[in-house]
Amino acid sequence: MVTPRRLSSSSLERMPDGMTPDPSQTVAEAKEAFLESLRAVLPRERDSVSKTQARYKSDYDNKIRPRRVSVTSGD
Repeated sequence: MVTPRRLSSSSLERMPDGMTPDPSQTVAEAKEAFLESLRAVLPRERDSVSKTQARYKSDYDNKIRPRRVSVTSGD
């Protein structure tokens, strides 16, 4: 996941359950739990990126004027 800004230490402290490792877990279990939580977040992030890209395209298309003159061979 790519975020537009750096994560602050306060945001890391407020991570939701499942994102913070359980002290009783092994490293492999903590890694798997973290990856599973990221897999749950990915569909929402994909949707958000798709909406943002569509908005950028719409904004760009609104700024571009269509060509009014058609040029054909021989002109």
